[in-house]
Amino acid sequence: MDLRLAQRPHRRGGIARTTRMPQLACLVVSSDPLRQMMFGRTAERTGWKAVVCVDFVAALEHVAAGTVGAAVVDIATPADSVVKNLRYLVERLAEHKELLTVVCGRTNDRLAEIWARELGVWAHLPGVAPESDLDSLLCAARQVVERMHSRHEPGMAREQTF
Repeated sequence: MDLRLAQRPHRRGGIARTTRMPQLACLVVSSDPLRQMMFGRTAERTGWKAVVCVDFVAALEHVAAGTVGAAVVDIATPADSVVKNLRYLVERLAEHKELLTVVCGRTNDRLAEIWARELGVWAHLPGVAPESDLDSLLCAARQVVERMHSRHEPGMAREQTF
């Protein structure tokens, strides 16, 4: 398991000791190998541990393990039969309010965008291309998830004073 130091020190007199927070995973689900690689590399570049899955069953197993903070689900490129499974996955991910889900859809597919927003996904990206700036989006997601973890699990993302 990869461990990272918390970014902001917190001192209240005495000796401060840094606790380590496990590196959070960003789930990447796509049936397209090039997009898997693109999303996975972007996740790694922005401080996530990329967990690349091809199918929704493996993806749900990773979410159940509890180490996933964000998910990028690509529904733009697969065949219609695969899109059904990926939509099912997005619906299951939306049930986890602590998980930030990003849906990458087809350009000009307004119905898919409405569907994703009704589910409450964190972001819907129509027509994502390799030159898109996913870095800033995943950096922002990481900051949000770290803030959520520091509020819900004291000691996970801050220093403890002894």
